[in-house]
Amino acid sequence: MQRGHSARSTGDRHVAVNTRAPFLLVGALAPGMTERGDGVIVLVGSSAARMPAPVGAAYGASKAGVEIPTRYLDHRVRPRGCTGQHRLPGPGPHRGHPGDARRTHRDARPDQRPRARRCPR
Repeated sequence: MQRGHSARSTGDRHVAVNTRAPFLLVGALAPGMTERGDGVIVLVGSSAARMPAPVGAAYGASKAGVEIPTRYLDHRVRPRGCTGQHRLPGPGPHRGHPGDARRTHRDARPDQRPRARRCPR
C-alpha cells in the first residue's frame, strides 16, 4: 500500500476504476450501439475475482463487480443485435508476479520447474 493511502481509499479506488468506470462507459456507449443494431462490449475481468488470495481482496471484489453485470448486459443488448462479453486475460507479466516474463524456469527452485514432457511417437 502506498504511503498516505488507507485501506478504505485503496478499496474506493479499485471500485472506482474497475467497477464504476466500466458501468458508466457501458451506460454511455450501449444506447448508440443498440440503435445501430451492431456492436460488442467487452469488459475485462480478472481471475482474482474467482480465486481469493490472502492479499488483494479489494481488487478481486472490484473485478467480481464486473462479471455478473456483464451477463445482464448481454441478456439486455443481444435482442438488439449487440453482445456483452466478459474476458479473463489471466496473469500479466509485471515485476514480482509469478507470471513475470523476465523469470525463467531456471530461476525457480528445482521442485517448481516445469517437467519435460515426451512427445508421443
